[in-house]
Formats: sequence, C-alpha cells, structure tokens
Amino acid sequence: MKKLTLSASDFASLLKEGGYGRQSKNIKKQYGLNELPPAVGSDFSDRVISCVGKSSMSIFYHAEERRGMALHASSGKEALVEWVEGDQYTFWFQPYHEGMEELFKDFFALQEEREAVQVEEVKIQKWLIYEDSFEEDEWNELLEEEGVSEEERKTVREFKEKGYGPPNVVTTIFPDRLTSYREEAFIAGEGYVWLLDPETVEDSFFLGLKKIGVAEYVEQLVLQAKEVLSPHTAEVKKFSIKRGMMFQLKGQIPLLVVVAILCVNMQAWEADGWLEIAVMVIFYEFFLGILSLFACLRPRRLFYI
Repeated sequence: MKKLTLSASDFASLLKEGGYGRQSKNIKKQYGLNELPPAVGSDFSDRVISCVGKSSMSIFYHAEERRGMALHASSGKEALVEWVEGDQYTFWFQPYHEGMEELFKDFFALQEEREAVQVEEVKIQKWLIYEDSFEEDEWNELLEEEGVSEEERKTVREFKEKGYGPPNVVTTIFPDRLTSYREEAFIAGEGYVWLLDPETVEDSFFLGLKKIGVAEYVEQLVLQAKEVLSPHTAEVKKFSIKRGMMFQLKGQIPLLVVVAILCVNMQAWEADGWLEIAVMVIFYEFFLGILSLFACLRPRRLFYI
C-alpha cells in the first residue's frame, strides 16, 4: 500500500501550492510556522492534496494529545487516511472492505477479549469517575454509602483499578475545517469499550455509559465511515443552475397553495382586490428569484454520526 509521509511544513506548503490557502494557513497556525519550504510534489502527493482539499466530508478521530487520524471522502470503495503523529502526517488510501477494522484497532490500541462481552448500560455519578483526590480507603467508604447502586460501585471500581484515561473522541467536520461537531466519545477497556451517552456528557452530575465488545464497536466505526463518506465522493460544483431551478420549483408550491385558497372566495375580491394579489405575487417571485441565486451556490453539509 503506497504511503506519503510529510512534515507539517511540507504539508502546508503543498496545500498552498495546490490552491488550498485556507487549509495551509490553519496548519501554519496550529504548529506556529512562519516560513514554508518550497513545495516538492509528485503525482501521488498531488492526488492526496487534491483529495484533502476537495473532500466533501471528513471524520476526525482523537486518541491522545498530538496524535490523531482523519478519514476523507475519496471514492465509493476507499477513503484517504490522514494519520498524525506530532508534526508528521502520513497519508494512504484505505479500502473499506479490507483492513479497515485493523486500522481502528491499531489507532485506538483496542484488544479483543476471547470471551463474548455482555452488553451493560449504567448511569453513574460523574464525579465518582473523574475525581482523583481521594485515597483508596476514602473511595471504599464513599462507595458503601446509601444511594450508590451496585452497578455504580462495580463500574467505579473498574475505572479506578484500570486507571482509564480521558475519552477517545470521534468528530465530524466541515470541508473548510472551520466548524466541527463532536458526536461520540468512548473509553477503551480490556476487550470492550465504554460508550459515553452524548446527552449526558455535558451533564453536571450523571454520566450514561454503555459497555460493548471491541469487535462490535469496531464494526460500528467501519460502517459509520462507509455510510458517511461514500455518498459524498463526487465533487460538488460551486455553482449549479440545477440546484437553483429545483429551489425555484419547490418555492412555487406555497404560492400556488395561497392563490388556490384565495380563488375559493374570488367573487368577494375580484372587483377591487386583483391589484393587491398581483403585487403580492410579483414581490414573492422577486424574492424567490434572489433566494434561488443563493441556492445555486454549493451547500455546506454537517453530518452526524
């Protein structure tokens, strides 16, 4: 499998040379770069840079500080992998049907358990998980207090014994990399993962957790990547008259409905109300025409995983 490894400065230089100045500036700002080296590319690097710059959808995966991975929409059969270690970027095209499971296991350092993992769901007090200022005997005393369920005790003890770190995060992102949306986070265990309920992550007291096997979750990640990236591989035109015409046709429906309702009682206003109706129709068509021009522009998409 052919791979391309670039430093952050070389990556920013190739992006700028390829006409993707905004992405280049983001890389320079992220790493505090001032001057960029001359761009030295190849046919493969041109393909990679074009895919990064034109991709209509990307998914980012965060495992730890200074280490990340992104999948960019490339074609219906493969995605472009962007693997980041410190200031080193490695790119290659990964088929969906081969090796994608191993990619996620390697990145998140996930190990499958020999025995099947039983799915568990629990809602626990968040501070019991993240508070680390108590001694072991104090924890045991707290966990024996009334109001702490047996499920909470079991889960909290597991978190303390294993020393789990911060959650891994899966992020969807706009093509221009300016606006991202966090949708899913999980904590890796031994042979399983704890999925964090997104509705309770920002909650000040309770945290929802769901325990599932590594194989099941990796399968979900592969399916998510394929479903999100595959439909958006074709390059979207920046200006399309077809999009504007479709918007124009859809916009005529409310006007036809209103006119049809007015026609039911036409005899009451036909003598002196036709001018007001004509003005209403003219203004409606005028503003609909302006909106149709905006509809011709390429839409921004944000997809949730």
